[in-house]
Amino acid sequence: MVVLMPISDTYLVQWLVQETSVAQSTLQWREKDSDGYVMWNHGVQIELDHVMSRAGTRRQLTLTYDSERVHILEPVSTGLFSEQYANEDSWSLVQLLRELNLAVSRQCAARRNRGEEAMSQVRESIYRRVIGTGNSELGQLAPK
Repeated sequence: MVVLMPISDTYLVQWLVQETSVAQSTLQWREKDSDGYVMWNHGVQIELDHVMSRAGTRRQLTLTYDSERVHILEPVSTGLFSEQYANEDSWSLVQLLRELNLAVSRQCAARRNRGEEAMSQVRESIYRRVIGTGNSELGQLAPK
């Protein structure tokens, strides 16, 4: 009998940070029309958003598969004049969500700031994908 250990929120966010930060990442985030980012991995839609509350703006990671949804919300600071959190795990999750937000924004900015030649290659690749005459080197553009 195989017993699987549960995966913690912290572990999942840490994995996303590591995979998003590598140079040739298979995780391709996109900017949403609203404030935030989205990507798909293995049929799971992953969204990184900022949510407003009385405690201020916090990061929220939402994972959706079919009709199932899981939210990972940045813990609220318990400090009155400085950042303090309930425990070390909460502080670790806050740091990782901030790192993820930075890694995702860098990835999207790098793609947005490509030169004209790169954009020409992107255009050609997408056109070939649409008409079915060749494989794209861009990887997965949208969920399958």
